[in-house]
Amino acid sequence: MPLRLIEVTVPTQDKDLVDRVMKEHECQPLWISGDEGQRALGRVTLPAEETEKIMDELSKRFRSSTDFRIDLIALEASIPRAEEPAQPEPVEVAASKSRSRVSREELYHDLLDATDLNRVYVWMVILSSLVAVVGLYAQSLVAIIGAMVIAPLLGPNVALCLAATLGDLKLAKKAISTNMIGLILALGLSIVLGMIFDIQPDNHEVLIRTRVNISDVIIAFASGAAGVLAFTSGASSTLIGVMVAVALMPPLVTMGILIGNGQYALANGAAVLLMMNIICINLSGVVTFIAQGIHPLNWWEQGKARQTTRIAIGIWMVLFVIFLMIMRVYLWDA
Repeated sequence: MPLRLIEVTVPTQDKDLVDRVMKEHECQPLWISGDEGQRALGRVTLPAEETEKIMDELSKRFRSSTDFRIDLIALEASIPRAEEPAQPEPVEVAASKSRSRVSREELYHDLLDATDLNRVYVWMVILSSLVAVVGLYAQSLVAIIGAMVIAPLLGPNVALCLAATLGDLKLAKKAISTNMIGLILALGLSIVLGMIFDIQPDNHEVLIRTRVNISDVIIAFASGAAGVLAFTSGASSTLIGVMVAVALMPPLVTMGILIGNGQYALANGAAVLLMMNIICINLSGVVTFIAQGIHPLNWWEQGKARQTTRIAIGIWMVLFVIFLMIMRVYLWDA
C-alpha cells in the first residue's frame, strides 16, 4: 500500500489532543509552530490504508474549530524505509485493521477530478471514437484496442457508483453530465462517420457487437468491480480503464455507424449490448464500494446514503432483469 503524508493544522492549545489520537494509532506527529503560536502544524507519514480512521476521528473532534485543517499528500518515497513486521500479526489484530484501500476523502477527490469536463476529456472521446470507427470498418482488432486504451470512460462511471454509495447528489450530477456528454459526442461522431463509410453485412467486428451473450455480461460485471478496486487501492487505473472501455466504446461506436448506415435492426442489438454493459458496470461498482466499507463520515449522512444505495441497486437490478429478458427473447447469441 502506498504512503501518505497527513498534515494537520489545529490551535496550539489542542496539540495534546491530536497527540493522544495519534498515539492511539501508534504514530507520533512532528510539530511545526506557525502564526506566532496561534496555530500548530503536525505531520505524520502513514500507509494509505491507515489514514481514513485518523482523519475521521480528528474531523469529529475538531469539526467546530475554524482553525482546523487536514491535508493528505501522496508520497513517492520515504527514507528510511518503513520496516516490515518481523512476525505475522494475530488473526484478531489483523481483522481489526482498516481494509486495504485509500481513505474515503482521497477516493472522493480522485474521482471528482476524474469527472472534470475539460478540453482533454472531449478530445480523448473524439480521438477514441475516430480510432474505433476506423478499426471497426477495417476489421482491425489492433485499432479497436487502441481506441479503448485512450477512451476516458473509467472515471465518470466509477464516480457515479461512488455518488450512489455516499448519497452525494453533487458528484452524481457531475458524473452523469460528463458521462452523457462523452457518450453523446461519441455516438454523434460515429453516426456521421457511418454515413461516410459503407459497412459490409459480413463485417465480423461489427456483427459480434450486435449480439449479446453471457461473456459480455461477465466482462461488464468484472469491469465495474475492477474499476472500483483500481481507485480504492490507489493503483494505476490505466489498464483497468481499458476494461470499462471494452464494455462501452465498441458497442457505442458500432451503434452509431450502423445508424449512419441505415442498418437499424443491427443498431438495436448494439444498443441493447451497450445498455446491458452500463447496467452491469454500475451495479457491480456500487456493490464493490459497499464491500470495501465506503460510507459517509457523519451518522446523519449515513442514513441518507443507505437509502440512496438501496434505490440505486434497486433501479439497476430492475433494469438488469428487463434487459436480460430482452436478451433472452431477441438477441441472445446461442
